[in-house]
Amino acid sequence: MKEETKKTKPKSATKKGSTKKPTTRKTAKKIEVPELNETVTVADTTPKDVVVSNNSYVECNNCHQTFEKGYTVCPHCHKRQRSVLNLTAVLISACVFILGIIVFHFADKYIYNNVDDNYKESCVLVDYENLVRHPKDYKGKDVKIIGEVISVEGYDTGFGNDMIITINANLFENPKEHLITITYKDKNYEQGFIEGDMITAYGEYDSINGNVPNIKAKAITFGK
Repeated sequence: MKEETKKTKPKSATKKGSTKKPTTRKTAKKIEVPELNETVTVADTTPKDVVVSNNSYVECNNCHQTFEKGYTVCPHCHKRQRSVLNLTAVLISACVFILGIIVFHFADKYIYNNVDDNYKESCVLVDYENLVRHPKDYKGKDVKIIGEVISVEGYDTGFGNDMIITINANLFENPKEHLITITYKDKNYEQGFIEGDMITAYGEYDSINGNVPNIKAKAITFGK
């Protein structure tokens, strides 16, 4: 029996000095992308012992850089800071002052000097001696005074003629003078007084300086 000879495949010849690298299959790395509705948290790197508060800083009115509250001068541009509260208070005060002047002017012009006969009749006729000896009984009350003009002083305010009229209330032949001063505002430039005029003043017993009473007159007529 013939011996069967096994046929063996000849080994493939390899080039001298060359080695065959093992083949590896590359797999794609899967990258997970967060969806849009997922919340991504970022670690807070601020130290826990550091507290940042926007309320403790203010902005410069000039250079607009921030600095801590309490400074009246900016540490960056060295400009003095304007306070909004102080500016508002100044504006409000100015408006109130102007409004007060307007109201006082119109009230003084159209009310103060516009008196009727009823007011004149309500004034109490008082002589010089009672005004000096008993000022407490008449101060602040409406009185009627008669006398002869001694002097007139005053100035034009642009809204009328403000006068200080001094009269002698002694209507007797006795040469002793009983002086009374009368402050009067002629808003319409309708009246003028000269020395020797006999006048009757209606107004409030305002004050007394020594033994010289002062009447704040609302109306003055010529004669007794």
